[in-house]
Amino acid sequence: MLSKIGQLRPVRFQFLTEDELQGKRLPALNTKEGYHMGLVAQEVEKIFPEVVIDVPQPIEDENGKVNEKSEIVTTKAINYQELTIALLAAVQELQDRIEKLERQIAKGGN
Repeated sequence: MLSKIGQLRPVRFQFLTEDELQGKRLPALNTKEGYHMGLVAQEVEKIFPEVVIDVPQPIEDENGKVNEKSEIVTTKAINYQELTIALLAAVQELQDRIEKLERQIAKGGN
């Protein structure tokens, strides 16, 4: 698990503004402005596909309405709660390594 966690690439990013999303014909995200930290879902999906989900979202029309004719855009999202279990397993793996090294040191380094 530790080697898989080591492949994850933390990033710092800003969400697109509502106007930028609308200009790209993407759904509104209602996100907080400023910088955020996270992971790129497409990258995570290659390592932990079970924690990435596809989220279909309707695009509002020019009147700000969603209806049965609305275009659907699918984005990817990371289930960070499930990813924490992988982090827990990696911490446990590290703890096991530390304890083995401590035992080796106590025995004289052999």
